[in-house]
Amino acid sequence: MMLFKLALKNIKKSVRDYSIFFFTLVIAVSLLYMFNSLDAQQAMMEIEGSKSATIEMLTKILSYVSVFVSIVFGMLIIFSNTFLIKRRKQEIGLYQLLGMKRRKVLTIIALESVIVGMGSYGVGLLTGIFLSQFMSMVTAYMFRVDLSIYHFIFSFEAFKTTTFNFFVIFGIVIILNSLTLSRFKLIDLFNARKKNQNITNRPKFISILVFLLSISLIAYAYYKLFHGGITVSSASIAMLVSGAVGTFLLFYSVATFFTIVTKRNPKLYYNKLNCFVFKQISSKIRTNVLSTTVVNLLLLLTIGILSLSLAIIDSFNSDMEGINLTDVSFTNYNLSSTFMTDITTHPLFVENVYEYVDYKIYEADINFTEIMLEDVMEKYTDDFDTMILEQSKNNTPNVLKYSDYKRIIEVQGGEARTLEKGEFLIICNAQFTYKYINDFYSTKPNIILNGVNLKAESSILEEVSLKNSVSKDVTGVIVVNDDVVNGLVILNESIISNFKEDIDEEMDQLLYDSFHNINDNRYLVITSYSTDEAAISTSVTLMFVGLYLGLTFAITSATVLAIGQLTDISDNKERYTILRQLGTENKLINKALFSQIAIVFLLPLSIAIIHSYVGILKFTSIIEMLLKVNMIGSVIKTAGFIVLIYGGYLYMTYMSTKKIININD
Repeated sequence: MMLFKLALKNIKKSVRDYSIFFFTLVIAVSLLYMFNSLDAQQAMMEIEGSKSATIEMLTKILSYVSVFVSIVFGMLIIFSNTFLIKRRKQEIGLYQLLGMKRRKVLTIIALESVIVGMGSYGVGLLTGIFLSQFMSMVTAYMFRVDLSIYHFIFSFEAFKTTTFNFFVIFGIVIILNSLTLSRFKLIDLFNARKKNQNITNRPKFISILVFLLSISLIAYAYYKLFHGGITVSSASIAMLVSGAVGTFLLFYSVATFFTIVTKRNPKLYYNKLNCFVFKQISSKIRTNVLSTTVVNLLLLLTIGILSLSLAIIDSFNSDMEGINLTDVSFTNYNLSSTFMTDITTHPLFVENVYEYVDYKIYEADINFTEIMLEDVMEKYTDDFDTMILEQSKNNTPNVLKYSDYKRIIEVQGGEARTLEKGEFLIICNAQFTYKYINDFYSTKPNIILNGVNLKAESSILEEVSLKNSVSKDVTGVIVVNDDVVNGLVILNESIISNFKEDIDEEMDQLLYDSFHNINDNRYLVITSYSTDEAAISTSVTLMFVGLYLGLTFAITSATVLAIGQLTDISDNKERYTILRQLGTENKLINKALFSQIAIVFLLPLSIAIIHSYVGILKFTSIIEMLLKVNMIGSVIKTAGFIVLIYGGYLYMTYMSTKKIININD
């Protein structure tokens, strides 16, 4: 009991030292519970069918992600714990000097870990349960479930997973603490703070050369990204290695370069405590090159994962609005002669459909090279553009009769364009071909199709969806007057229809079962319900996985920097004491402390932002080939997210280190 009271007293005395450790444990527990509670959310919302399959798939994905997250948090907790042990070495040595047996000292440390661990576990679990209620509301909203059925949920499976992972991690921490302390001699414990890292003073010209080399390597990586492509090749590997090595060398040399630059401005360097701050920062960067590089990589992953996930989610949600303008589409790719009869005379079709349109897609007798590719290829030199155009050069465009086009637009509730004799128009909504065809069509070109000279109806490309789909897949269809298609080969035929009642999951399954295979004739059946479900599934999966990994990487990077600063400032506490003894005001010391912490936090973040900007600039152009994305909005949301996490850790670090330098041993 005495040891327990002593452990509790030590925790109260060192509450600020434990704040980062405690906060990280709370977040780890709450995240593990929150993202593993989908099973209870599914039961609460009474989700069945395709939505149930989506949640089951997502639960499985998140369980695998949780293993990775647990390993990351485990390493992070062990890393955080090393600071606490290092900070307590003299105190532990004093216990032994006063006659306390090592076994009892280890028991005190273990009890402290257990108390803090159980406290953080309890707070984290309650926080996770609380946040999971909001998550269930978000899930219900995304699955379009009636929120009136909402009630408090508790996931026993999430509780078991969280508890098991937490206590495995914490058991390892206690064991490592015991092993670490048991091998230290008494003299080592008392001299712990006197052992500083050896900093090798490198010649200035070498640091400058390394700095210039790092900039060159990063510039080369950027150049290869935009001109060498992103395909899996030796060039891509060289680009990634060049960028990583360049970033490492940048952090390796920036401290000396930073010192040289600041010393050239005496007014800045010798203003107040700037010279002290600059030297502290320089020392910190030079002794933590690898950890700073790792933090930079984690922040880069955070920005990239969250920005792209949010952008793709927004894109899927907006794309669905303009694709599925009818209820059900049936497509005959096998060109069965009984297609029309099989579909339109079926009792289910007759009883439920109030309007429909049938149409055929024909194959043009010309390919893209003959009508547009040469002019377009001269304009686009990017490797990704070149790859798509090269693969498309032998493809033949699809052709649609004008009468069918008009009926499709009418059944979709739109207004068809007028097409005069000898004219053609092109419809397209697929992002990965839209810009090429738009560039071609904007010149009002002439083409020869099936031996007929045709001119463009206008210079404005029309976005049209022909049938139900999970994405915009009209890659470019030439619409001509009906007589022009005579003799062209039929590729497929489709029926698009509107139902008297909204299609629900039961009707969706019934339609598939009834029409997918009729007398061994296989037809593609796609409903607006099934495409909406596919979009929801993709959006929910991206949101959960992206947020889970983004939070993990952001917290990890902030914690690594926070623990590094706590350790560094604890080791250099005497320097701040000397400043105070020399008469320096506390206000100036605190300002210098905050400046040091802020710069150390912002340095890897600023480099990560630059890398992310270049990467997103490149990948946006590629993603926009497939989807319409709003990267600016996604980046702003991600920035707010990082500021919240990063800013919180920066503030806690500042308050904890402020306490350290103001406490007399």
